[in-house]
Amino acid sequence: MKINIEKLTNSEYFQKIKEEVDIVIFEDRFLEAFRLARDLEKALITKKEIKNSNKILYNEYWKIIDMLKWIGVQIVTPEGLRELLEYKFTKIYKIPDLNYTELWRKISVVLLGVLILDKRDEVKVNLRKALLDNKEFVTKSDILVNGIVVKPTVGNWLKDYNILLGIAVVEKIKRTQYLTNSKNINKVSQEERKKLRLLFDLYERLKKSSYTLEGLEEEIPIDEPGFTGIVKEGVFEPFKESVEDKKMKKINNEDNNQIEELKKMVDQYPEGSLERMAVEEELNKLKSANK
Repeated sequence: MKINIEKLTNSEYFQKIKEEVDIVIFEDRFLEAFRLARDLEKALITKKEIKNSNKILYNEYWKIIDMLKWIGVQIVTPEGLRELLEYKFTKIYKIPDLNYTELWRKISVVLLGVLILDKRDEVKVNLRKALLDNKEFVTKSDILVNGIVVKPTVGNWLKDYNILLGIAVVEKIKRTQYLTNSKNINKVSQEERKKLRLLFDLYERLKKSSYTLEGLEEEIPIDEPGFTGIVKEGVFEPFKESVEDKKMKKINNEDNNQIEELKKMVDQYPEGSLERMAVEEELNKLKSANK
């Protein structure tokens, strides 16, 4: 979609852009999202008077831009990702159906662009630091961190999390206990708890070194007899047979059974007999078809 700078203050034009953005987000058109966010941001900077003439509309445009940036995040550099995590992390909560799995899929694409694993681990350290430096509110009520009442920012929640659970990799069961029994958790709603879970899951994933099977972003293919699939984040995932594969397997099994039966039948007839020749002909056809 080409942005018309002169129409930006028109509410009907804004609605048109919003409808287009909804489709881009729903269909996860990440490349289009990246370009649209870039063009909209450039347009707002060019038409500075929008901020003063219609602040509400101006802010709505920026909400759209932030969501588009997250949809197109796999296009950005590690530095661009770090900036999003430090200043725009909570904007992911505005995107419908964007769960941890989808978010990590996008972020891992950026990490895969860093080919040297030492450098990739350094990027992960910087991304964790970005979250710790984030001053966006993730919940409504103030929280108690190390005996001090502080604002419920992304960074402060992570500080409380680190104080109680440590800075090493935290097992999932301990994260669940924190999200159930922590004193600060008692103040949050169920919806806010989901937001925190996504935050902690991402933070933990960024702790895992790319030198480990659990932390490596690349998928490792496995092709052994009876053991075909991929190792993904340290977990083996077998390839699922398609309906067509199952049909072919069934046909092959049936053919193999037929071949064995025909082999037995051949010996029942004397050499040179018409019956034996007919059975041998059928047997050869099946063998040829299964090569």
